[in-house]
Amino acid sequence: MRPFYAASEREQLARQPGDPLALAWALRQLEPERSVQLFAALPGPLARAWEQLAQADSAACAEDFEPAQALLQSAGEAFERLELPHAHAMCGWVQVQLAWARGEEGAVEALLEGLIGRFVQLGEPEQADLARLELAARCATRDLARCRNLCALVRAERSAAVAALLAMVQALVAVHSGDSLRAAQGLLRAFEAALDYGMRYRAVALCALLAHSFSGLGDLGGAAEWAQRGLDLAAPGWTLRSAACRYELGAALLRQQQTDAARQVFENLIKDLQLRPLSRAMQQTRWSLGRLEAAQGRWGAAQAQFEALLEGAQRARFIDTQAEALEGLSACALAAGQQARARELLQQGLQLARAGGYGKQEQDLLLQGARIELEAGAPAAALALLEPLRARLQRIPGAEAPVELLRGLAQAYEQLDQLAAALQCERLAAERERTELTSACEQRLQVLQTQQELQHTRQENEALRRMGEAAAQRAAAAEHNLHTLEQLAQIGRGLTARLQPAALFPLLERELRGLLPVNVMMLFQRRGEQLELLYGHEDGHDLALAPIALDDPHALSARCAREDQLLCLDGEQLASRIPGVPATHSLLFAPLRWQDHVVGVLSLQAQARSAYGPPEQQLVLNLAAYLAIALENCRAYEQVSALQHELAERRRQAALGSLVAGVAHELNTPLGNCLLVLSAMQAQLQALLAQVDSPAPKRSLLQSGCADLAHGMDLVERALQRAALLVEDFKGLASQPESEPPEALDPSELCQELLRSQQGQLKQAGLVVETRLQPAPGLLSRRHALLEVLRALLDNVLVHAAAARLEVRGAIEGGHYRIDWIDNGRGIAVEPPERVFDPFYSTRFGQGGSGLGLSVALHRARVLLGGELQVQSQPGQGCHFLLSLPLAGPDGDQLS
Repeated sequence: MRPFYAASEREQLARQPGDPLALAWALRQLEPERSVQLFAALPGPLARAWEQLAQADSAACAEDFEPAQALLQSAGEAFERLELPHAHAMCGWVQVQLAWARGEEGAVEALLEGLIGRFVQLGEPEQADLARLELAARCATRDLARCRNLCALVRAERSAAVAALLAMVQALVAVHSGDSLRAAQGLLRAFEAALDYGMRYRAVALCALLAHSFSGLGDLGGAAEWAQRGLDLAAPGWTLRSAACRYELGAALLRQQQTDAARQVFENLIKDLQLRPLSRAMQQTRWSLGRLEAAQGRWGAAQAQFEALLEGAQRARFIDTQAEALEGLSACALAAGQQARARELLQQGLQLARAGGYGKQEQDLLLQGARIELEAGAPAAALALLEPLRARLQRIPGAEAPVELLRGLAQAYEQLDQLAAALQCERLAAERERTELTSACEQRLQVLQTQQELQHTRQENEALRRMGEAAAQRAAAAEHNLHTLEQLAQIGRGLTARLQPAALFPLLERELRGLLPVNVMMLFQRRGEQLELLYGHEDGHDLALAPIALDDPHALSARCAREDQLLCLDGEQLASRIPGVPATHSLLFAPLRWQDHVVGVLSLQAQARSAYGPPEQQLVLNLAAYLAIALENCRAYEQVSALQHELAERRRQAALGSLVAGVAHELNTPLGNCLLVLSAMQAQLQALLAQVDSPAPKRSLLQSGCADLAHGMDLVERALQRAALLVEDFKGLASQPESEPPEALDPSELCQELLRSQQGQLKQAGLVVETRLQPAPGLLSRRHALLEVLRALLDNVLVHAAAARLEVRGAIEGGHYRIDWIDNGRGIAVEPPERVFDPFYSTRFGQGGSGLGLSVALHRARVLLGGELQVQSQPGQGCHFLLSLPLAGPDGDQLS
């Protein structure tokens, strides 16, 4: 943020709505109503803080001090809470404005010096230069040396704002240096810059200075015009700021001999400034009104004004104004015949002017002293005052003796009967008058030329601005079209992505109501020679319509489908077109085309008149194209879904058959063995019973029979255990997460523990194991389920891989712990390799393989561990299993 923005910058902010806060701040003085609207539309504490700062600035300009201070304090506290030091420093600008409006000149300088240091500390050289120039502007009235020193520290190339404000300060220097021509030229450019930057408050002050400069050039009409322009530019509450313009208007009227009008202006201004008795504007106005009363011989009224002026100047400690007041009181005393009193007051004024170094006031007092002496008949005493003054002015380069001084000398020499010297002084005075008049004419011509140049520049800028606005409008139209196309594309993607009518139709209605005025929306689909209503809403209420025949001569939707063209109707329609729906004024029917034939009709109706112009019609046609594709997608998706359902059912039947066959195959071997052994055992038992019943049983036969029975029972037991194990593995496919609560564990330690427990088998298989496992002690998982998965992976390597090397890696990636199980065995020959996770898939049926190991492991990894198990393999290139475990646990719970 900056204090002010140029017109081009404001236009750029208006064209780019990405930073409405900066635009609202930039318009606070130039377009306050729009600024208020922009601030009101912005949410958040940051916007409220800047709004309060803008309100404080407006209140300070209107001299409403207490609300301004309260708003300023609130904004500063908000910026501190938000930890925005740059924004908090911006409060200093408003604080300066507030102090100036209060007339606290010392506080203004102190605040500006502090502001310079703060911006330097914050690394804001542009803001620091602007603060230096503001301080220089304050110093221009009384300390030109310091003003120039401050300007020398400023870099004009830093920014256009710095260059513009530097030009303003240089114009002020010219004003207070008495160079009316250079002042007027500089002030004209400064005024244009102030308006360009939206500095309305400063532009009013520049109007007053321009009026003063034009008055100094003798162009009283121009002075009055500029004063009035400043008054027109000022807001109603800007009493103090507009006072300078009112004063200059009164001064111009006074010099035009319109004394009554001037007196009225001055008296009204004094009345309005009663609350600012110590302001410079009040002092100037009282001085001018006193001079006016004195010029008309109303010495009592003049004395009252000069006495009030002296009292106010003493309270405000304005030394220059005190000297001016004493000069006026001395003139009043002289008019009353009180020469001694006049001399006494004159000496007091001279002491103040000389002590304060106010040369202009000292010169006026010396001229007044000469008048006193001439009035008293003491021309020698008058010469003693005037000749040193003349000599001092001659020593100053470029200084000329004023006409009043030369006329005073001529009068004094005349009273001394030195007529030659008197005539010479009178000739010099006349020559000086002619020179001043000639110079004033030339300067006025130069000022007029400058005004014409500025007007020409302003006209060129206005033409460029209009061209820029036209280009901006074209760019905005292009951007709007692009935005519309992007919006249509986005809507089209949304429509075509919906594959079910239940999701498609509400989306369509929502998007249409966001783009167009829609009270009634209906979507028809063509089925044979009829149009059936797929979706109908009237202001949120469902509509029901019977099918419409395509040859219906009264149905507009049927006509749209028959003619295959857009229909748009304006004017109130008959309510009978849709039973129960109020009459509408705008109707639009768009055909839905798919592969060169109409598949449906989109109907929109609105209560507003002329709601569907050419842009809206084109928009609806584009949407209708997307909608036709979306409807065909829904129909195709419905057919595909039916085919997928049928295919899935067949796959389930095939999987069930395979599952049953696998279970039967796996259980058939142990159960068949049991039946075979039991049959043999039954025969052996019959033989034993026959031996027992024989008269002479043989011990050896009995022992052999019992041993055979024991062996048979052992075979039966092992076969049944095998069957039970198969059943248990099969049941594992249906295990639930609640079977084991999660606990804190380290998967790296669990892997090491498993590998150590299987060291014998690994050595027997000739398998070399290499581990690179990163510890993860904070992982939350199910220990037994994880061990089962790891054991299944190890068993797969030992039984199926025929590998010589196994690499086990573990590392934390993101929110998961990843275990890579890599062998260099024969790999997986089947495509895709993920088939190894299918139940009862095995290459070792009848050789100890059940086909359930990896299937159960996948189930455990997903259901019990909340992770994922994947496989990558190429025939002859080994196998790579990837096990991913969530660090937060299978249920997403962090370990406390």
